[in-house]
Amino acid sequence: MTLAIPFSGPRAGAWPQTVGQRNVLDWVGKDSLGAADVLTLRIWTRAGLPALSHALSATLTRHESLRSTHLPEQGTQQVAGRGELRAALVEAVTQEELALATAQDRPFGLADEYPVRVTILTRRNRPYLLVLHLSHIAADWAAAVLLRRELAGALAGERAAPPPAVQPVDLAVAEQSPRARRQLDAAIDHWVTVLGRHPARALPPRDDSPYRGHHHVILRSPGAGDVLARRAPCAPSSVLLAALARAIDRRYGSAEGVMHVLCANRQQPETAHYIGTISQETLVGYRLPPGACLTQTSRILHGSALRAYRRGRYDHERLKRTIAELGIVRHRDVVINNISGYPGAGPGPGPRLETSTGPEDTPLTLTVYELAPRLVCKLSVDERYLDGAQAREFLAEIEEELLSMRGVS
Repeated sequence: MTLAIPFSGPRAGAWPQTVGQRNVLDWVGKDSLGAADVLTLRIWTRAGLPALSHALSATLTRHESLRSTHLPEQGTQQVAGRGELRAALVEAVTQEELALATAQDRPFGLADEYPVRVTILTRRNRPYLLVLHLSHIAADWAAAVLLRRELAGALAGERAAPPPAVQPVDLAVAEQSPRARRQLDAAIDHWVTVLGRHPARALPPRDDSPYRGHHHVILRSPGAGDVLARRAPCAPSSVLLAALARAIDRRYGSAEGVMHVLCANRQQPETAHYIGTISQETLVGYRLPPGACLTQTSRILHGSALRAYRRGRYDHERLKRTIAELGIVRHRDVVINNISGYPGAGPGPGPRLETSTGPEDTPLTLTVYELAPRLVCKLSVDERYLDGAQAREFLAEIEEELLSMRGVS
C-alpha cells in the first residue's frame, strides 16, 4: 500500500547544479546514487496518517531539493512545482520485519526519481515509525538533522517556518556571480598551496600484501569528553585533531602531513538552515614542532583548521584536474568525519572499547559521533597498518593524552 503526499511549490524549471551537487556526483558517480551513499532518518511517532501526510507535504513544498531531479550530463537540476510522492505503508511487527522494511538496497535514479523515499511503518494499521531515505544530492548530514527537527516539530503541532531564504537553485545562481567565482578560485589556490607545502602522505606507504580488511574500534569516554568540554584551549574538535596527529607521529614518526576533515560549510547566516548538499572535505595541513605539548599542538591545528574551513566550498573535480596538471600527488590516507552535531548518528550504548572488522575506503578514518561532554568516536584502520590489538591501543593512547589535560590550567 502507498500514501500519496502532494506538494505544490512556488517555482518550477531547470537551473544549473550547485558546486555541492556536482561534487556529490563526482564522488558517487553520475548515473545513480548507490545504497551506501544514502542518509536514513527515523522518527518514532504516534501521529495518524492524516498528520503524517500533512507534515510530509509541507516539508516537500518547503524544500526544493527534495522534489528535484537531475541530469548530470547536462549539469542541471529540474525543480518540480506540483506533484506527489508515494510513501510506502508497511505493516511491520517484529524486528526482522522492521529491518527488512527499512533496508536501503536500491540505488536512486537521478533523472526520473525524487531524491527522497518515505516509508511509514504500521502496527495493527497504526503508524509508529517514519523512515526517510535521502540521497546525498538532496541533503548532507547537517541538512538531515534540520529535516528531522522540522518534521518532528510538525508532528508535534509546531507552526511551520517559512521556506528557507536560500534553496539550491538560489545557491547555484549565486555561484555564477563574479564574487563567488573569485572565492572558488581562491579555494583552489589555497588547496594547491596546502598540498604543495606538506608531504603527500600523513602515513607511511603500506606494504604490498593483499588487502584483508579494516579494524574498527569504538571508544566511549565520558572522561575525555569532559576534559574537552572543560579544559580545551581551543575548539574541542581541534584538540582531537592534535591528539590524532601526535598519535600518528608517535607510531610512525610522521610529524607532518595533511588530514582530510569534514566541514559542514554552514558558518554563514544564509547557509545555516540550508537543505541541500554543501558539506565538504577540507585539507588541514600540519607540521608538529619538536617538543610541542598537546596544548601547543592544538593551537597549531586549530589555526590550520580555521584556514581550511574558510575555503570549505570548492569544485572537487577542478581541484583533481588542477593538481594533476601540476604533478601534485594527493593521498587521502587520514580522514576525520566529525558528525557530532547530528543526533542519532552514533553507535548506541556499549562498552568503553568495542572492536569489529569490515571494509573501509581509506587507510585511517576517525569518525566522531559525540565530542563533549562525552567523547564517542570510531577508529577504522587498514590492518596493514595496525592489527586489532594495536588499533585498540592507538585509540586508547589518544584517550589517555586527552585525559592528561585534566591538570592543565
